[in-house]
Amino acid sequence: TPPVAPAAPAPATAATTASAAAPTEATAPAPTPAPESRPSVPAEPAKSDAKVEAKVEAKVEAKVLVQVGSFRDHKAAEVRAKLLRARGFEVAVTPNGADPVMYRVRVGPAGDRAAAEKLVKRLKVVKVDGSIVPAS
Repeated sequence: TPPVAPAAPAPATAATTASAAAPTEATAPAPTPAPESRPSVPAEPAKSDAKVEAKVEAKVEAKVLVQVGSFRDHKAAEVRAKLLRARGFEVAVTPNGADPVMYRVRVGPAGDRAAAEKLVKRLKVVKVDGSIVPAS
C-alpha cells in the first residue's frame, strides 16, 4: 500500500483566524450569574412586628402579682419578704409612691391570673394570705 500523505491544513478563513486569536467558547470561562437581588428588609416585616408585639403584650400580661402585705415600716416589709424568700417565693418590696410611703410586699410575677391563683394557694399552705393585683 502506498504511504498516505499527511492532510493539508484547511485554508485559513476569517472565522478560523478570529478563533485562533481569541479563546473559543469551549475554553472560555462561563460567565458568573449575577447574584440574586434581595431586599435588605425581611419579606414579611408585618409578621415579625406582630411577633414582637405579641411578646411585649405577653410580658405586660405577665405583670400579675400577689400582694401579701403593705407596711409603713420598710424593715417590717423586708422581714416579711425574707420569710417568704426562705420558703422559695420570688418576692419584691416596693414603695407605693404616695405620701406617706407604704412598702408593698408582692410575690410573683405570675404569667396570668390562673398562675396567680395557684400562687395564692401555695401561699395559703404557708399560712400567708394574698391578693392578686396588677403590677404598677
